[in-house]
Amino acid sequence: MKTDKCFVRNEGYVRPKIDNVEKRKADFRRVYNNDDNGSHRGSIWGMINSYSDYITHYTPERKTETALETQFVKTALKTPINNVIEIAESIIG
Repeated sequence: MKTDKCFVRNEGYVRPKIDNVEKRKADFRRVYNNDDNGSHRGSIWGMINSYSDYITHYTPERKTETALETQFVKTALKTPINNVIEIAESIIG
């Protein structure tokens, strides 16, 4: 599964940041492989569905007073789901 567009790892990242990106990739794969995605796994819908589940339910690394609000804004307004839709479009042409 192509996850590099969703979980970007830039060349200048230091080890903790690289580890965080890899952890997030693994967390997404876990959601993708969950039983509730079983009938959709291997399809474009399964990828989009599991990514939307992931971005709306993941636990932020940093716990701040505004962490939940920030997560909502990133999910609702900055639309990271667009990355997955772009991947889907590149797969199906």
